[in-house]
Amino acid sequence: SPSAIHLAADLLWRYREGLTENVIDLCLYTVADVDPDDIVTISHIDHASYQLVRDGRAEKVIRLLGELIDRSKGQITLGAFQSTYHALTHAGGEVLGSAVIYWLLNGGVHTRKCVANEVCSVAYRLCF
Repeated sequence: SPSAIHLAADLLWRYREGLTENVIDLCLYTVADVDPDDIVTISHIDHASYQLVRDGRAEKVIRLLGELIDRSKGQITLGAFQSTYHALTHAGGEVLGSAVIYWLLNGGVHTRKCVANEVCSVAYRLCF
């Protein structure tokens, strides 16, 4: 239900330090079904994901973002996760590079398309 998804996002964002690894995994599984139109919950997921990356859980966040994009059939894009993107870039080039490779190799069609659009957008900004 939308309220359970919002609660899971809120737990990850505001109370993650007190959560066990199993509860974090359950919350990540739950938030993957967020309604693409629920911008408040998506914002909470972004903030939680940012903190999870900073806590050293980038792999879990990378998998989650792919799930979110594919389950929403591309309605949710990487653009909704600016804080998370910031955390991934500051975690080092290897982390961001691994994310891109993971999404291209393991993501569904919507994730691959979204990542390709982001890569092309960055390349265009660098050239012009």
